[in-house]
Amino acid sequence: MKKELLFCFVFMAAIPLVSAQSTCLIGLHGGVTQSKYVTPGGLSQPFHRQESFFTANAGISLQQDFKEKFYWQTALHYVEFGDRVKTTEDLRWPSEYDVNGDYVRDPALPHRIRYQQKTDYVTLRAGAGYYLLRTEKFGLGVMPFAEAGFFIKNKNEQQLLYDDGKIDFNSGGGYYGDSAFRNVNASVGLALSFQAKVASKFDVFLAPDASYQLLSATVENGSNASTRRYFVVGLNAGVFYRL
Repeated sequence: MKKELLFCFVFMAAIPLVSAQSTCLIGLHGGVTQSKYVTPGGLSQPFHRQESFFTANAGISLQQDFKEKFYWQTALHYVEFGDRVKTTEDLRWPSEYDVNGDYVRDPALPHRIRYQQKTDYVTLRAGAGYYLLRTEKFGLGVMPFAEAGFFIKNKNEQQLLYDDGKIDFNSGGGYYGDSAFRNVNASVGLALSFQAKVASKFDVFLAPDASYQLLSATVENGSNASTRRYFVVGLNAGVFYRL
């Protein structure tokens, strides 16, 4: 009798544990980010023309559903933020002027210069979300999140663009200066999640998001310090495995 009672107790205790495990998901995802290196006063810079910077990212995430409409999620990403700036649209060389001073365009020479900055981070994200819509097969959620970005490396490039599309890459000093990047920065953001169950153990998801660094990307002090930080919009797709 005691053994039967012990078995029943263990079985009843295991039911909520199994149920909890069924709401826990681990996922792999990849996607694309668009980023700009902006000032706190706005996304546009009056003194130059910025181009969109697109790059790929990848990561792993863990999600736990609770109380029917709520979930929390944490994720680890490897991402690259950046900025592209057109500094000269009609570059002319002394050799392109003849003896009379007339300009003769030489297609063998570059006529545009573009600056590019690329900054790599590993980010750790955590947030709590709410399902706006949830059925047995589909879920639509929204999640505010906080994120810690751990600086890996920064690379500054100067690109010389030719008329035929060829590009020469040269390493150079930063367009915004050579201040040291913060080793750790903080961001806040908002993510949507479109999630669909495709098998008993697997869900697929699509997640657009946007985030903004709270601190300047660099740590230089004084009158020449840069206040710029990264504003990022992303789109990730992946698969969850239900534990």
